[in-house]
Amino acid sequence: MGERRLIRENVVQYLFQCEMNVQPNFSENELKLFFKTFEVGSSLHESIREYLIDILDNLNRIDEEIVKQSKNWKLERMSRVDRAVLRVAFYELLFKQDIPAIVIINEAVEIGKKFGSAGSSSFINGILDKASRRIREDV
Repeated sequence: MGERRLIRENVVQYLFQCEMNVQPNFSENELKLFFKTFEVGSSLHESIREYLIDILDNLNRIDEEIVKQSKNWKLERMSRVDRAVLRVAFYELLFKQDIPAIVIINEAVEIGKKFGSAGSSSFINGILDKASRRIREDV
């Protein structure tokens, strides 16, 4: 498994974990606890941290775009796993122009299969396929 996949998977797990708290807490202490609990390789700590900070700094824009692109679905009605996967994928579609849209979609679908429900991959694929055509030209 490539380093980018590991980063994406850890970011999805972290976003999910934070949402499971009564009050989501995206703090350095929570991140340190996450690294310790899940025994994330220390070589990835900084990359995961940077990814998370970028996502969290842009979370309102990311969530707005998810809502805009997923008609008939409110963000809070989506499963926490699907929402976390979509947040990572939309972050990459919006802010990581060096990653081709098809790669972003494929990675999100695979992560959805791994962590989500039976219908997660289809749901994620449907939203990202439509969204990538509106956000990106390289699809």
